[in-house]
This record gives sequence, structure tokens and C-alpha cells, in this order.
Amino acid sequence: MTQITGKFDLPYAEPLTMRFEARAAGASLLPGLKFHAQTDLAGNYDFELAPGEYGFMYYNPSQGTSRPHRITVPSDGPVTISALLDPNYSAPVAAPSDTTDPIVTAPSNTTLQFTNGGAGLAHNDSALLAWLATATATDETAPANPTVTHNLATLPNPLTASAHVVTFSATDSAGNTATATATLTVSEAAAGNTTPTISAQTFNRTDADQIGTTFGPVLATDADLDTLSYSVSGTAFTINSSTGVLTWAEAPSVGSTQVTVTVDDGTVTAQATITVNVSFTPIELAVYTFDQFEVV
Repeated sequence: MTQITGKFDLPYAEPLTMRFEARAAGASLLPGLKFHAQTDLAGNYDFELAPGEYGFMYYNPSQGTSRPHRITVPSDGPVTISALLDPNYSAPVAAPSDTTDPIVTAPSNTTLQFTNGGAGLAHNDSALLAWLATATATDETAPANPTVTHNLATLPNPLTASAHVVTFSATDSAGNTATATATLTVSEAAAGNTTPTISAQTFNRTDADQIGTTFGPVLATDADLDTLSYSVSGTAFTINSSTGVLTWAEAPSVGSTQVTVTVDDGTVTAQATITVNVSFTPIELAVYTFDQFEVV
């Protein structure tokens, strides 16, 4: 055992408590208190400790503070605590707690209609579901895009002809929650007019596409044979308002992109989610054998 004796410079109103945790050389502190000692009111200390490496912490009851250190006790003594402190040791700093809420972006306010004479807009209406799906959330810590939920289930089903406030929420990994709202105005379609029909569609493309490459069209129908016009959300694509043909407005990358296409018959609109999958095109290399070449 090695004698540890000395005196801290400042006296305290209460004894200073010192705690030691045995540790493997060069390793993190081992759990569990191995030894503790106290000074007297003048700061004097005198005790014995087995040689080896220790995590060392002292606690000042009056100030309510503690300081972690690392020490190596030699086989011969006496020595002071100050002489044992590792000058290169930097106590681990706890990661700051995440108190920042995620950012929730609600869809733009919109108007959706239900069929003339109907009871209202059903919760499973394709245009309604497409609109809800455009809500997004971002956060400064992982996951960067927390899941967005909404309170549609708490609203009447079907939604009656009026303005309905829909609340969108997201919670990050630290439990911080944020909300955003959007107004959904529901109205009844005029008599004699039928809402256009458009459904979710998927287009499979390759990375050979470039800005300006066209594909499609997005398909929609109208029972009244009204002329339809198309529009698309986001900046990845443009859409021919008359034909529904999509054009890359940004350089395509391998992966999946989802946008919302809105079709308008001049009276009412309908929406659907359009998914564009871009796959990698492998490069084919020609392989030649030695006997294909003529030696001269």
C-alpha cells in the first residue's frame, strides 16, 4: 500500500470527500466505488491506496461541485494528490442535451370538393391523402426527417363542407415535439359536374435521363369529358398542363422521388402522389481474349 498524504490549499466548511475507482491501464473508468477518503476541515488528508490507476473525483459539499481526474498511484510513497494528477487528462464532456424542436412544414392551404349530393369528403379520399402526404419535418439530430403525424382521425368523417384546420406534428429522438397547421376547405361540387379521377402512379426511369428528358404522361380521366389541366409540386419536374407529360427540371439521381400532381377540370381538382424511381444503368465492357489479337 502507498501512503497518500498532504493538504488542499483552501479549508472548507465541511470535509472534502475523495472517491477512487480502480481502472485498467489506459481504459475507461470501471463502474463501482472502490475507495473513498475525506479531509479534515483544514483540508488535510492521510490514507493508503494500493498502487495502480484510478479514476479520482472529489466533491465539495459546500459548493456542490465535483471534479473528475485520473491518477496513477506508485508503489512507493508518501505522495500527494497533486503529484498524482495526470496533467494530460481531460474529463469527458457530456454531449449537450437536445432541446431544439424539429421543424414541421405543413402542406399549403387547399380546397377539395366532394361529389354533388354526397355527404362530404371521406377520410380515404385519394386527393385528401395525397395532400396530407406532402407535410414534412426536419431536425438537427438523427433522424433528420422525423415522422409526421396529423389529427385527421379527430375530425368528422366525412368532412363536411366547411374549413377544417389540420394539425401536423413531429417528435424527434430527444422527445422534442413541434406542430404546424394548414386549412383544408371542403366544398360540394356544382350540380352536373363530376370530380376528375387520378390515382397514384409509378414511373421507372434510369440514370440515363437528363434535364429535359420527358416521360409519362400522368393519366387522369373526367366523366364529364371536361378539358383537364395538370400541375405538379416541387422543383424536380415540370408538367405539360395539357397532356400530363413530365419533364426533368433538375438532374435526376438514383433513388425515388415523390411529387403531387393536381388535375383541374375547371371547377374542381383532384390530386395523386406520383413516384419516379431512377435506377443505375450498368456499363457493359467488352472483353477480349489473347487469341483475338494478331501478333506481327
